[in-house]
Amino acid sequence: ADSDLSKKLSTYSAGITYYMFFNTDNPPFNDLKVRQAFSHAIDRDSISNKVMQGLETPAYAMVPPGVPYSQANDPEIQKIQAYNPDLAKQLLAEAGFPGGKGFPELEMWTRQGQIVREAEAIQHMLKDILGITVTPKDVERSLYMDTLGKHNITLGLIQWAQDYADPNNFLSWWTTQARHTWKNEQFNQLIKQAAGELDKTKRADLYHQGERILIEDVGAVFIGYPLTGALWQSWVSGLKPRADGALAPNGDYWSQISIAAH
Repeated sequence: ADSDLSKKLSTYSAGITYYMFFNTDNPPFNDLKVRQAFSHAIDRDSISNKVMQGLETPAYAMVPPGVPYSQANDPEIQKIQAYNPDLAKQLLAEAGFPGGKGFPELEMWTRQGQIVREAEAIQHMLKDILGITVTPKDVERSLYMDTLGKHNITLGLIQWAQDYADPNNFLSWWTTQARHTWKNEQFNQLIKQAAGELDKTKRADLYHQGERILIEDVGAVFIGYPLTGALWQSWVSGLKPRADGALAPNGDYWSQISIAAH
């Protein structure tokens, strides 16, 4: 709200993806139509712009904006899991749960205060659109990660924060089932092939094909990309605008600097 400081604010993707995951080994989430119904029942625009007041942007893919080869802003990719209440209801009915009838009541796990407000919004959307009852359950980090590693979470929300700015960091671990039960052999082959490909065009195509499989098969429902905010004083030099207009040191998306005032 400060007229001076607001001019110095730069916001940009934090290199993090919030997503919903399922235990796909067991009913009801071993059914693709159920997973698709969930993906189409979530209004990401409302979550990002109303619930989170613009502190994140809607997510429709695993690799966030700013990471090389990201498809996050591709309209065709965004259509795959787009908010579509009528389609969500139809898919759930085709899966044998018309109006949510017969669908089990579930807990939706969150990890130690992360993605809690989004979880509450999703709870209401699933109830209003699909007639499904899910109860958010916020769990201490060590218990959450232990249960996740044992594949004992049926439905949950979690984030992946980049270790380095490359699609391999967001996609390769999906090939191992270290976190989640979802698996797809074609996806595995494409991601492994991409990891060793030196031609940039071929590498991008392999990652795009692989990520599209993850999205279409709803290995996860992508929720949001949180934003980072930075205030830059006018006397700080060496700043250049990135493609999205935000400022960063030498235009480098991922650089972080700390200035101590004495």
